[in-house]
Amino acid sequence: MVGLSIAPLSYAKRHDIISLGWGLMIGELFALHVLLMLVARGIGRHRPLCGMPILSPNEIGSPIVHAAHDYWRSKVKPDRLPSRRDIDPAEIPKLLRHVLLTEIRAEPFQAHYRLAGTALAEIYGFDYTGTDLSREREGDEGYAYYVEIYRRICREKAPLFGCDGVHIRDRPHIQYDWVELPLVDDSGAVAMTFAVGELYKRPKTAR
Repeated sequence: MVGLSIAPLSYAKRHDIISLGWGLMIGELFALHVLLMLVARGIGRHRPLCGMPILSPNEIGSPIVHAAHDYWRSKVKPDRLPSRRDIDPAEIPKLLRHVLLTEIRAEPFQAHYRLAGTALAEIYGFDYTGTDLSREREGDEGYAYYVEIYRRICREKAPLFGCDGVHIRDRPHIQYDWVELPLVDDSGAVAMTFAVGELYKRPKTAR
């Protein structure tokens, strides 16, 4: 067998290897830092808001929510999103019980509930019609949750889907699916949201 001799590494070589190792570790830490910043800023479709999940349309089970989304899309023009004038109650009689129309003012922020359907009053035990979003009623977490939803819709000008189980924790087979749909003013800024929500019984999965 031929013997192998391994020459000891010089100080310079050892220094280069150590420097390379530190460089790789710092690079990994920087990449992790960037990833955490992106998550904190909500990059991605499924960022939870205050622990309540934001979903994609194909994760929504409620037929009412899908019908509202389809109706809103039918009003989208090539160069413009729908406005309040485009929403005709006579065209959506099955949705009216589930509708929440909210007026949005960006600065200073305010959300005013212009109209709330009877189904929402039954679920929440309160008629939101004519009231404002308030920290006193919703609590700190609930207020922050709704403010972020409305701010996000104003920024992205796109539908936002979600599922809220906070009011029905004793019935895990029931979920509250919802969609918030932007309505714009004459300048193209989001001025209102056309929201629809429904209690939805999840189908049983095969064992």
